[in-house]
Amino acid sequence: LDLLDELGVKTTMFVPPVLTGSPRDKAAAIREWLNLRETNNFESYRRTIEAQGILVFRSNGYKGKWQMPKNNPILGFSIHHAICPCIVVKKMRMEERQTFTLFHELSHLLLHGQSMIDDAQDLLSEEGKEREANELAGHILVPDSFLNQIDLSGRPDDAAYISDWLRPYKRKWGVSVEVILRRLMEAGRIPRQSYQEYRSWWEHNGEILDESEGRRMYRYREPLHIFGAKFVKTIIDAVHAENLTLSKASDYLDGIKIKDVHELERYVTSH
Repeated sequence: LDLLDELGVKTTMFVPPVLTGSPRDKAAAIREWLNLRETNNFESYRRTIEAQGILVFRSNGYKGKWQMPKNNPILGFSIHHAICPCIVVKKMRMEERQTFTLFHELSHLLLHGQSMIDDAQDLLSEEGKEREANELAGHILVPDSFLNQIDLSGRPDDAAYISDWLRPYKRKWGVSVEVILRRLMEAGRIPRQSYQEYRSWWEHNGEILDESEGRRMYRYREPLHIFGAKFVKTIIDAVHAENLTLSKASDYLDGIKIKDVHELERYVTSH
């Protein structure tokens, strides 16, 4: 915010939508506020949220100050701020899991107006504020109009084949199979037992939820993955305006080398 002030740039102010009615009504208002389309992934969701004045950071897969340790159960947290709130998401191999964490934290900001720290159990909780955040996030990501597209006659009896059945919807909406199943269960379209059987199967046979180690072929791009385009562009603009030295810019951008700052600048400018 200080850098934007020095640049004389007016940032998008965080003005949350007015939320009333049922979780379905609130989710519809949020989807309209974010101007969400039907097809999305983590990055497109991130951009729509940042466009409303919320910074979205994501931890990286390497040891350092921006990594959440693998043995740490925290998956994300939100920092409430009247002007520039922030959401931090733990990087994991499955981006769809990151997406639900992102919207769980967004739901806390919009529903409860306070900072929260969440682990894996919180994102499954059916009690209190965590239940409210989970329910709202589910309705935002998979509204009823999405559920109506699912051919329930094709639902397999064996939990091992549920992922194959829901894969086209998962890819289109950028959400996990579990989120879709949970919404189907809450809408009364599948029995709770089917959801629980999938949860049990996935915990024993599903993909491992570890942080991505990634590859460091493009070190200069890593600040974009960690801090998002809005934050990085502000730093680059401050360098151009000579309000920030290259050395200080490096400090802001995860300590990348000066040559990488130049590479990042060229990449941001060309995209």
